[in-house]
Amino acid sequence: MPVWRIGGGSNILVHPSGLPGLTLWMGRMRGFSWRTGNHGTLFVEADAGCPTRHLLNFSLARGFSGLEFATGIHGSIGGALICNAGAGADSMGQKVEWIESVEENGTFRRWESREVSFGYRSSSLGEGDRLITRCGLKLDPAERSQVRERVLRFWSLRKGQPHGAMTAGCVFKNPGIGEDPAGLLLDRSGCKEFRIGDARVSPLHANFIENAGSATASDIWELIRVCRRRVYDATGIWLELEVNLLGGPWE
Repeated sequence: MPVWRIGGGSNILVHPSGLPGLTLWMGRMRGFSWRTGNHGTLFVEADAGCPTRHLLNFSLARGFSGLEFATGIHGSIGGALICNAGAGADSMGQKVEWIESVEENGTFRRWESREVSFGYRSSSLGEGDRLITRCGLKLDPAERSQVRERVLRFWSLRKGQPHGAMTAGCVFKNPGIGEDPAGLLLDRSGCKEFRIGDARVSPLHANFIENAGSATASDIWELIRVCRRRVYDATGIWLELEVNLLGGPWE
């Protein structure tokens, strides 16, 4: 039967007809442990369902650097690994030492970092059906004031996003080097505040779709399609989805 995996529940859109088969929620696998290595390096072992913000708060409190990019990023470690969550030039894949998973045929596997390809908001872990169970991360010692300064800097990058609103995170990936970011392309194409039912493009940042009340998955999906078409008609750029579509088929 089909198997669907959900961690923190962010960055996903579930098909209106639901998910056939079995859905695994990793939210109970949320622990982490740590040990110090040579030169004060911190090695963290985290379950896939561990919220990214828990590790960020831990590293901030103890003075370890490497996860500041996760400021304002919701979701779990498993999802952050699969989509290589990040901000600016920093991302999850840069901190990975190893990853453990259950493969499609039921076998257990341990991946060394060199065996995994991490790209912009993607990784080779997302290819095929596998369940990420836990990982090892390496963090560097730093003054807590320096870590806090970096956290504030990343927070300032997100101050224009709709915090507190019901969203799934960024809808589209940025097109790439030499192109304007997706939010700016959507804004220039007249998408900001466009609305279908209770789904609306955020008035603060056009790359976020808010549920302004009782929006359905159908409303959100139709709004995604309209916005992508508007950008394509205006610029010739076909935006790639960053939000993950579960179920389907989607038109």
